[in-house]
Amino acid sequence: MSRRATAIALLVLVLLAAGAAAAYAHTVTGTQNPQLRVTVSIRPVHATAGETIVATETIVNTTKRTLNVTWGMEWDTPTSGLGSVGAGKVGPGVIDHQVFRSKVTATSVKGAFTISAHASDHRGGSHAATRATSH
Repeated sequence: MSRRATAIALLVLVLLAAGAAAAYAHTVTGTQNPQLRVTVSIRPVHATAGETIVATETIVNTTKRTLNVTWGMEWDTPTSGLGSVGAGKVGPGVIDHQVFRSKVTATSVKGAFTISAHASDHRGGSHAATRATSH
């Protein structure tokens, strides 16, 4: 096989591997306000019966000082939803971190699972959202 053919074959394998990883988990990070980092993740992106969808949200004060922050998150499934909000003075580091799990069964209602989060202070807000589906 020529060098060019080998390089093309290697590139195709790398792209396929990257696509497979991206299809399995999806993470979104919002830093619209650089003082507040909001990250949400969900896996697998396309769930079938027997799999458990795992969603996480993390909100971080990225500064070295205390900030006055409002924050919240929402977890929605095809049949229900829940959320939480908070406000107050928070030091550097993690402000909020939650993990949600939803088992997909043969009798589960099929549809979208969405995780979203937001945080804001006097300089503005950061937000992120992502979703998975069950088949």
